Amino acid sequence: MMSSPHEHDESVDTGSSRPDDPAVVAAAAGKTTRERSNESQRQRQPAKRHNRGPPFGDDNDEPVDIAGDVLLGARSIAEHISSLGFPVNETDVYYLHRAKKWPFNKYGVFLIASKRRLTRHAKEILRGPAAA
Repeated sequence: MMSSPHEHDESVDTGSSRPDDPAVVAAAAGKTTRERSNESQRQRQPAKRHNRGPPFGDDNDEPVDIAGDVLLGARSIAEHISSLGFPVNETDVYYLHRAKKWPFNKYGVFLIASKRRLTRHAKEILRGPAAA
Protein backbone atom coordinates (compact mmCIF):
# COMPACT_ATOMS: atom_id res chain seq x y z
CA MET A 1 0.00 0.00 0.00
CA MET A 2 1.20 3.54 -0.72
CA SER A 3 2.35 5.67 2.19
CA SER A 4 1.48 9.01 0.61
CA PRO A 5 -1.16 10.10 -1.89
CA HIS A 6 1.56 11.86 -3.93
CA GLU A 7 3.51 8.70 -4.63
CA HIS A 8 2.74 7.04 -7.94
CA ASP A 9 3.05 3.42 -8.80
CA GLU A 10 3.91 3.20 -12.50
CA SER A 11 3.04 -0.47 -12.67
CA VAL A 12 -0.62 0.38 -12.26
CA ASP A 13 -2.30 1.23 -15.55
CA THR A 14 -4.60 4.22 -15.04
CA GLY A 15 -6.42 3.59 -18.32
CA SER A 16 -6.08 7.14 -19.60
CA SER A 17 -8.21 7.85 -22.64
CA ARG A 18 -5.64 10.34 -23.87
CA PRO A 19 -3.66 9.09 -26.90
CA ASP A 20 0.10 8.81 -26.66
CA ASP A 21 2.20 11.61 -28.10
CA PRO A 22 3.71 10.38 -31.43
CA ALA A 23 7.04 12.04 -30.64
CA VAL A 24 7.22 10.24 -27.27
CA VAL A 25 6.32 6.91 -28.86
CA ALA A 26 8.95 7.39 -31.59
CA ALA A 27 11.61 8.34 -29.04
CA ALA A 28 10.79 5.27 -26.95
CA ALA A 29 11.18 3.10 -30.05
CA GLY A 30 14.62 4.62 -30.67
CA LYS A 31 13.60 6.64 -33.67
CA THR A 32 14.83 10.17 -34.00
CA THR A 33 12.91 13.08 -35.44
CA ARG A 34 14.58 15.64 -37.61
CA GLU A 35 14.85 19.18 -36.35
CA ARG A 36 13.00 21.93 -38.12
CA SER A 37 15.02 24.08 -40.45
CA ASN A 38 14.80 27.83 -40.12
CA GLU A 39 15.90 28.23 -43.74
CA SER A 40 12.40 27.69 -45.10
CA GLN A 41 10.94 30.35 -42.83
CA ARG A 42 10.63 33.83 -44.25
CA GLN A 43 12.92 36.39 -42.71
CA ARG A 44 11.11 39.21 -40.94
CA GLN A 45 11.62 42.59 -42.56
CA PRO A 46 11.89 45.73 -40.44
CA ALA A 47 8.74 47.84 -40.33
CA LYS A 48 8.47 50.59 -42.91
CA ARG A 49 8.08 54.16 -41.77
CA HIS A 50 4.98 55.75 -43.22
CA ASN A 51 5.00 59.25 -44.58
CA ARG A 52 2.12 60.95 -42.84
CA GLY A 53 2.64 64.28 -44.57
CA PRO A 54 4.00 67.50 -43.16
CA PRO A 55 3.81 68.03 -39.41
CA PHE A 56 0.71 69.75 -38.08
CA GLY A 57 0.88 73.53 -38.29
CA ASP A 58 3.60 73.77 -40.99
CA ASP A 59 1.41 75.69 -43.46
CA ASN A 60 2.83 79.00 -42.37
CA ASP A 61 5.03 80.18 -39.53
CA GLU A 62 2.23 82.01 -37.72
CA PRO A 63 1.35 80.69 -34.28
CA VAL A 64 -2.06 79.02 -34.22
CA ASP A 65 -4.58 79.77 -31.47
CA ILE A 66 -5.87 76.23 -31.02
CA ALA A 67 -8.78 77.20 -28.76
CA GLY A 68 -10.11 79.64 -31.35
CA ASP A 69 -9.45 77.22 -34.22
CA VAL A 70 -11.39 74.19 -32.98
CA LEU A 71 -14.98 73.52 -34.00
CA LEU A 72 -16.75 70.96 -31.82
CA GLY A 73 -20.05 69.48 -32.98
CA ALA A 74 -21.83 69.14 -36.30
CA ARG A 75 -23.78 72.38 -35.82
CA SER A 76 -20.69 74.58 -35.41
CA ILE A 77 -18.96 72.81 -38.31
CA ALA A 78 -22.03 73.32 -40.53
CA GLU A 79 -22.16 77.02 -39.63
CA HIS A 80 -18.48 77.49 -40.48
CA ILE A 81 -18.72 75.63 -43.80
CA SER A 82 -21.83 77.65 -44.67
CA SER A 83 -19.93 80.88 -43.92
CA LEU A 84 -17.34 79.74 -46.48
CA GLY A 85 -20.02 79.68 -49.19
CA PHE A 86 -21.06 76.01 -49.09
CA PRO A 87 -24.62 75.81 -47.69
CA VAL A 88 -24.79 72.68 -45.51
CA ASN A 89 -26.76 71.58 -42.45
CA GLU A 90 -25.91 69.15 -39.62
CA THR A 91 -27.11 66.11 -41.59
CA ASP A 92 -24.87 67.07 -44.50
CA VAL A 93 -21.90 67.33 -42.14
CA TYR A 94 -22.45 63.75 -40.91
CA TYR A 95 -22.64 62.57 -44.53
CA LEU A 96 -19.44 64.44 -45.43
CA HIS A 97 -17.72 62.81 -42.46
CA ARG A 98 -18.82 59.28 -43.42
CA ALA A 99 -17.82 59.87 -47.03
CA LYS A 100 -14.51 61.44 -45.92
CA LYS A 101 -15.11 64.42 -48.20
CA TRP A 102 -14.01 67.13 -45.72
CA PRO A 103 -11.22 67.15 -43.12
CA PHE A 104 -12.94 66.50 -39.81
CA ASN A 105 -12.91 63.60 -37.36
CA LYS A 106 -14.65 62.16 -34.33
CA TYR A 107 -13.81 63.15 -30.77
CA GLY A 108 -15.82 60.75 -28.65
CA VAL A 109 -19.39 61.24 -29.83
CA PHE A 110 -18.70 64.68 -31.30
CA LEU A 111 -17.38 65.70 -34.69
CA ILE A 112 -14.34 67.97 -34.44
CA ALA A 113 -12.67 70.14 -37.06
CA SER A 114 -10.16 72.93 -37.49
CA LYS A 115 -11.37 76.22 -38.98
CA ARG A 116 -8.01 76.69 -40.70
CA ARG A 117 -8.10 73.25 -42.33
CA LEU A 118 -11.72 73.66 -43.44
CA THR A 119 -10.91 77.04 -44.99
CA ARG A 120 -7.89 75.55 -46.79
CA HIS A 121 -10.03 72.64 -48.04
CA ALA A 122 -12.71 75.04 -49.32
CA LYS A 123 -10.07 77.02 -51.23
CA GLU A 124 -8.77 73.78 -52.81
CA ILE A 125 -12.30 72.89 -53.93
CA LEU A 126 -12.82 76.33 -55.45
CA ARG A 127 -9.46 76.22 -57.27
CA GLY A 128 -10.46 73.01 -59.01
CA PRO A 129 -8.39 70.13 -60.39
CA ALA A 130 -6.52 72.31 -62.90
CA ALA A 131 -4.60 74.05 -60.09
CA ALA A 132 -3.26 70.79 -58.72
